[in-house]
Amino acid sequence: MSARQLRQDFLRFAKLHSWYKHLPLEGMVFWASLQRGEQARNGVHSQINDANSDHWHFTAKKPEVGKSYRVRFGPFLRGLENNGSHALGFHTLISRAGPIMFDSWLAREYPRLAENGADWRHLSFCSNHHDVLFLFQSEQEKYWQELRAAVVGLNSEASTNSKQNAPSPTDILDKSGEGQ
Repeated sequence: MSARQLRQDFLRFAKLHSWYKHLPLEGMVFWASLQRGEQARNGVHSQINDANSDHWHFTAKKPEVGKSYRVRFGPFLRGLENNGSHALGFHTLISRAGPIMFDSWLAREYPRLAENGADWRHLSFCSNHHDVLFLFQSEQEKYWQELRAAVVGLNSEASTNSKQNAPSPTDILDKSGEGQ
């Protein structure tokens, strides 16, 4: 399984839902695991193109069988739309979190953005503002890097333990650096 496949499955999962409606600002724990076939969107609309190959799945509940990797994803998971031209649902995200909670989070996570004097409640209607785009892109990249580190890091520990039958990091992510 390559870094490219992990990245593709991550990006596919990111677009399966409007995460800004479902995930808290501080994020939520998900479990990544390899399973047969692409992850379905839900029971009604599966949107599966490949039911036979191994793909990464992401669930809120830890799978009972097989290896799984703990990661945290938040409401910016969907990332940018239309080749980076706009962000979807920023107004809803701020409304759900509450302006005070959002401002506090922003000051902690992105002090430069918090200090630039922007009125984020106004910007929440500007889905193509450069600061909004930066925020969505940066947060999605954080989620990706956390996922990549979790998969590589846990496999590194598991491969040193001869009692576990876990693949090495190179079995899961190729050494080419793809997806960094």
